[in-house]
Amino acid sequence: MNLTVSPSLLTGTVTAPPSKSMTLRALAAAFLSKDEAVVRNPSVCGDVKNACDSLQVLGTAIIQKRDHLVVLPHRPKGGSVHCGESALWFRMMAPILSLFPNTFTLTAQGSLKKRPMEMMIKPLKELGASVTASSVPPITVKGPLQPGTAAVDGSQTSQFISGLLFALPLLSGPSVLNITGLSSRPYIKMTMEFLAEHGIFMDMDKNDTVYLQGNQHYSKIDYTVEGDWSGSAFFLVAGALHGPVTVSGLDRASLQGDKAIIEILRTSGAVVARTKTEVTVTRGELRAFDYDATDTPDLVPPLAVLASCCRGTSHIRGMSRITRKESDRGAALQAMLHEMGVPVTRSEDLMAVTGASPGPGSVSSFGDHRMAMAAALLASQASGDVEIRGAQTVAKSYPAFFDDFKKLGGLIHE
Repeated sequence: MNLTVSPSLLTGTVTAPPSKSMTLRALAAAFLSKDEAVVRNPSVCGDVKNACDSLQVLGTAIIQKRDHLVVLPHRPKGGSVHCGESALWFRMMAPILSLFPNTFTLTAQGSLKKRPMEMMIKPLKELGASVTASSVPPITVKGPLQPGTAAVDGSQTSQFISGLLFALPLLSGPSVLNITGLSSRPYIKMTMEFLAEHGIFMDMDKNDTVYLQGNQHYSKIDYTVEGDWSGSAFFLVAGALHGPVTVSGLDRASLQGDKAIIEILRTSGAVVARTKTEVTVTRGELRAFDYDATDTPDLVPPLAVLASCCRGTSHIRGMSRITRKESDRGAALQAMLHEMGVPVTRSEDLMAVTGASPGPGSVSSFGDHRMAMAAALLASQASGDVEIRGAQTVAKSYPAFFDDFKKLGGLIHE
């Protein structure tokens, strides 16, 4: 689907979409629970729908209610698990399914078929699983996992580590994970907090070694998914470019790393007001900023748009973390900004964006949901119409994005 976005003034209030990553964590816990589980306010994005479909194929009953999901306990007997394009679901489910003495093959589609999975093979084998895999999907695993010690490379992703944290406490004895090069640290904190809320405990020392006791089990799950800071970041940036924009449904106490958008906006000169559940951003005298996105790679697309409207040259570091997402986001952002006349240079780990007035053009989403959102936000500031090719990809994480964009005054033509 191609959309044309005209220059727009974005102002008003929208509600944050439910967190995709927390919905997937809740579904993983529900799958492992021995009791009926309830997941309230779930995301309805494409990744979550694929996750539900994969669990149902394995025999797990999921009942869709008006505003929540009911997941009934079930012990899977093996089979094929199609994970769609969700790297989080694929990397979490590999160790989770390795708990069982059955054979499971995890498959993928789209860009996920090219994303790295080799970091999972050795640790799973060290913990007793049988693994048949190459460096990319598919992967076949057969358990059961055994208590023990494994070395895990966390430099490419924390998602597999989250999966191990879900699975290992259910084993009959203690396990130890020696993690090296941990990136996306906030996501591990999110996982550990979620697990503690549901009766699963572990300790992590200053050297990133995790100690997990065995014989634990999940307490009864009745979980309400919080608002998503990653998707909301685009509209918070919209407030800085236009504003005022209010996003409701954002938990001030959230451990989501992308909450860092608040301080970046303040640093860049935007005016930010917060309550316990709302954030309002108003335009200020925007100036260049310097930010290391190593732990928050999903913020890079909205930050690149913010940088394009700041006086001076902004520097966004940690670019090596986004080369193997749904697209090579560094290259994609560079192409998009160039097409619209915004000066940008990029090295392996740094992108420098100089503020300029974006012009009209035609840009690709590169099959990447966050690139489509960034394109729409950039187009709202442009001097003429901007065509976004493949705009439907926002459904992967934020199906209502363009509805909310229009609610704030965005002008869109199919």
